[in-house]
Amino acid sequence: MGFFSRLTASIQLIKESWDILKKDKELLLYPLVSGIIIIMLFFAMIVPVILTAGASGIFWAFIGFYFIASIIGVFFTASLMASANMRLNGKDSRFSNGIGIALKNLPQLIIWALINATIGLILRSIAEGDNLIAKIISYVIAFAWSFLTLFTIPVIIFEKKNSLSAIKRSGEIFKKTWGESVIGQFSIGSLFVLGVLAGIILVLLALFTGIFALFIIMLILVVIGLIILYLITSALDGIYITALYNYATKKKLPKGFSRDFIKSAFLRK
Repeated sequence: MGFFSRLTASIQLIKESWDILKKDKELLLYPLVSGIIIIMLFFAMIVPVILTAGASGIFWAFIGFYFIASIIGVFFTASLMASANMRLNGKDSRFSNGIGIALKNLPQLIIWALINATIGLILRSIAEGDNLIAKIISYVIAFAWSFLTLFTIPVIIFEKKNSLSAIKRSGEIFKKTWGESVIGQFSIGSLFVLGVLAGIILVLLALFTGIFALFIIMLILVVIGLIILYLITSALDGIYITALYNYATKKKLPKGFSRDFIKSAFLRK
């Protein structure tokens, strides 16, 4: 698939995921509430330690925050996917529906969050070292891990498997359905990266004008814009992965997605 074909497929993916999101705007609440809780957690755990503790205390506070924030992120991602799954199967969903499903699977979601966070911490530590080969290997492992565990959360909440079995099942779904050729053509998350870059450029342009008031206004607008973009891209990503899981396991088109989406999303070997 050429560059322009991939670009077209990416635009189609965003459009169809966006159409689902417009029908169920409550999906935006999951990343919103998750983000608010994590910010509050940061100020409760990290700020007091920075003001009172030494380097060792700050280190362990960040480690604790990292793992707890990971659990919160996984929980609300599972809630989002649960609600998205209801919408993709033609049902209306409420914020409480997603939360309820996630709560029923809370122990396994916590275990998965801790496993994923631990592996992420190890790989990040390796990547920050001085050994170039080790850095490259850590990036390759992280890339492979992200794909092989792509469906871990859906498997936990929809198939009721424990975390370790869910990781294995996720890898099986990935390899059986797409092998190594599942799309790497586009990540909805890259939209947020582009938004950040555009925001930085706008803020710098405002700064270079020498007008302090304009700089402050632009900074506030960019921050607000990035928050909104984060909520949208997080919701779209949850819808996307849930739609892929539905098609991979049920072999039928998720409600709201066209056959063209499936053809562009799955590249068979």
